[in-house]
Amino acid sequence: MSDRRTFLKTGLAASLGLSGASYAKNYPTTPAPKSNKAFRILHMTDMHIRPEHDAPRRYTRIMKEALKSAGKIDLVLNGGDSIYAADYNHIKKGRVLEQWKIWDDTIMPPLKGIEILHALGNHDMWWATAKTDPMYGKDYVLQRLGQKERYTSIERGGWLIITLDCNNAGLLDDEQLNWLHAEMKRLPDTPMLVMSHQPILLVSDVIKSGLNKRQKQIINPFVDGKTHARPVHFISGHVHILDTLAYNNVSFHCNGAFSGAWWEENIYAKDCSYQGTPMGYSIIDIYPDGQFVNQYHDITDCKDGKIIK
Repeated sequence: MSDRRTFLKTGLAASLGLSGASYAKNYPTTPAPKSNKAFRILHMTDMHIRPEHDAPRRYTRIMKEALKSAGKIDLVLNGGDSIYAADYNHIKKGRVLEQWKIWDDTIMPPLKGIEILHALGNHDMWWATAKTDPMYGKDYVLQRLGQKERYTSIERGGWLIITLDCNNAGLLDDEQLNWLHAEMKRLPDTPMLVMSHQPILLVSDVIKSGLNKRQKQIINPFVDGKTHARPVHFISGHVHILDTLAYNNVSFHCNGAFSGAWWEENIYAKDCSYQGTPMGYSIIDIYPDGQFVNQYHDITDCKDGKIIK
C-alpha cells in the first residue's frame, strides 16, 4: 500500500470504533441496515477451555444466555485456541485429552445443529510427542473439531466466507496464499469475510513498523481504490484485545477473547478482562449488499477478583 499515512489515519479512526465494529459499552453502535435479510454469525475465539477456574460451568451459563439473546444464529466461527494449551513442551497426553473432552462435552452441545467453521489456534496443537503419534500436530486437532481442512471456504448469505491457518509465523504459507488469491479471483464481486486465529494486521503493527513483506502479499491484492470495490473483512483473535483497522475497502477486526484473561480472576484484572478488553464474543451481521456489522458483547462474570456464581 503506497499511502501509509492514509492507512494510519483510517486505522486510528477505526480503532476508536468508527469503522462498523463496536464494543457496546465504550463505542457507538453502528446502525443496522433497514433490510431484515441479515445472515447472522457468532464469532467466538480464544475459548481456552480448561477444568480450572470453574470454566466449564461458566461457559455453559454464558453461552445459553448468548444464544438466547442473539436469536437465530446461521453460522458459528470458532477463531481457535479452543483448548487452554497443548503446545508447551511439558504438556502430557492426559492433559491434552482432558481438555478436548471438556470441549466435546461442554463447548459443542449448546451449538448442536448450527453450522460451524474452525480456525486452528497456536495453543491447540500438541507437539511434545513423536511425529508418528496420531495425536501429533494439526491433523489431530482437525479430527477433534470435525473439520477436514486447515483452511477452507463456503458461500453463505451472499458472501464468500474463508477460514485460514495462520500458524506459520503468524501468517500464511505459499500454498495457502496462492489458494486465497485464487478464491478472491474466483468470485471477484462477492463480499468476503476472512477468519484467522492470529490477526493478519493490527493497529499496533502499523504504528510500530508498517507492513512487512508477507502482510503486503496477503493484503495488497484485496485493496481496490474504486468507489464500489467489494468489501473485505478480516476477523481474528489471539491477542485477547479489541483492535480494529480499516483501509479503503478492507477492514481488520480483532475481537476479544471468550475466556478474557484465560478464565482467570484476580490475576490480570479483578474483572477477568485482559488489558482493558472484557471477556466476550461478537455477533456479526452480513447483508447481501455488502453491509457488515460487528458487535462485541461483554460477558464478564468476575467482580472484585471473584467469579460471580
